[in-house]
Amino acid sequence: MAVTALPVLHLALLLVVAVLACSKLVHADDFKYGRATFYDDNGQGACQYFNNTPEWYAAWPDTMEGFSGSCGKCVEVACVDQDFSDGYGQKISRKGMCYDEGKSVVVKITDACPCVHQNFYSNKRWCCGDMRHLDLGRKAFQELASENWGVIGLKFREVDCNKGLGVHRI
Repeated sequence: MAVTALPVLHLALLLVVAVLACSKLVHADDFKYGRATFYDDNGQGACQYFNNTPEWYAAWPDTMEGFSGSCGKCVEVACVDQDFSDGYGQKISRKGMCYDEGKSVVVKITDACPCVHQNFYSNKRWCCGDMRHLDLGRKAFQELASENWGVIGLKFREVDCNKGLGVHRI
């Protein structure tokens, strides 16, 4: 009986390996998807970089998962041609707005995008957790799409800061 069970175990093991291999292929894109706006740093960011803010920076919403400990993280971001909604439920079409979906920018998180802020309408529209969001520095945004759009579809993932800030290819 044990001898005949061995081929079945081998087959089961091969099936498990095949499923795991396929799941790695399917999930090779470890990006998270959302949207991005842009802002200009004023040297008073929540992460206290003051006048040492790097050239490539972004703000992480205080309502988004990963906010605690987000200061100093490096994030690779890329534009995605997609439609999405704002925090008020207004549908926004941004298909065809990306310069190059294969281009990415690595930014350092130097600030927070607070849900409750003196600019309440705008911040509630973007930073209050209805979907993932990053507020990119103007230069990073301009590498991905025209700032005339104000908001774009985005994919992003945390990367090692040794990758280097600035423009990359995915």
